[in-house]
Amino acid sequence: MKSLPNMNFVLVPELSTEFEKYYRMDPSFGKGFLRIFVSKGNFIILNADYKPNYNFEKVSKIQQDYIEISKFYTTSSSYKVGKRNVKKVAPGILCFINTNKLIHVYCSKNQPVKFTKIILTKEYFDKFLKGRYGSYKDFKTAFKYLSRIPFSPELNFIFNKIRNCTVKGIPQLIYTESKILEILFNVTHDRAEKWEKRHISVRLTKTDKRLLVKCEKYLKNNIGNYPSLDELSTIAKMSTSRFLLAFKQYFGTTPYQYLKDLRMNAALTLLLNTEDTITSIAKQLGYKNNGHFSGIFKSYYGITPNKYRMQNCFSNK
Repeated sequence: MKSLPNMNFVLVPELSTEFEKYYRMDPSFGKGFLRIFVSKGNFIILNADYKPNYNFEKVSKIQQDYIEISKFYTTSSSYKVGKRNVKKVAPGILCFINTNKLIHVYCSKNQPVKFTKIILTKEYFDKFLKGRYGSYKDFKTAFKYLSRIPFSPELNFIFNKIRNCTVKGIPQLIYTESKILEILFNVTHDRAEKWEKRHISVRLTKTDKRLLVKCEKYLKNNIGNYPSLDELSTIAKMSTSRFLLAFKQYFGTTPYQYLKDLRMNAALTLLLNTEDTITSIAKQLGYKNNGHFSGIFKSYYGITPNKYRMQNCFSNK
């Protein structure tokens, strides 16, 4: 049995394949797993779900430019780049462009750590977008898009598909690469640029932006309710008409659509990680009946909540 250097994980050969290595956390250190899928020279996918018995820090020296697009399910870890301040990881989709730097990752004892990371070499990214599809603009401009929409239903749905993939070998490689292409479509500059141009421009001050983020948190904390425009505009300290323009300017969508997106993302988590009935989940998310909830869910993902649960729950390890 081989250990993963400095990570307290041990390789499990019987659960590993040609492209994906399965590591189980050393029982003396904690419990859980880390799966590493490698397409040599192109991309790496890490799926983790573990709980350490001790606080630990992992230090990585980055010596190659690469792009990381990740989905975090938990909030128990934090990181620091170089000499910058430590930042706590928040749930949702995050995107990084890593260059020559030192990265510290911290995990807290007895706290779950769950994430899916996609690491793309710069050459692979260029090959996809420039080599296959012609010119494109700087990837960095996609940060604005992702920073405002960390709960994109499309991206979360794709990440869940990657995480729960059950095929192995070449079929897994083909399937995974197709999903990466879908993700790249969602984060390229052209899509972000179109997102920015969909709405009327309104000048926002730093105070406006801070209050809009406060409104966003209010929506997250009241996901099962329908906060009125009056409530939200009062929090933002704006008139209703200006609030609607400002919200769309900053988040690229309406408050109602943003709330619906939050609900549909929460639905994915509840379906996969709880045994709650569809009716119970619908009520938690503010829908009076499961028919209404199921209809909206299917319009987002092309599948009913019940079928989604049946197809994906059994594959979680």
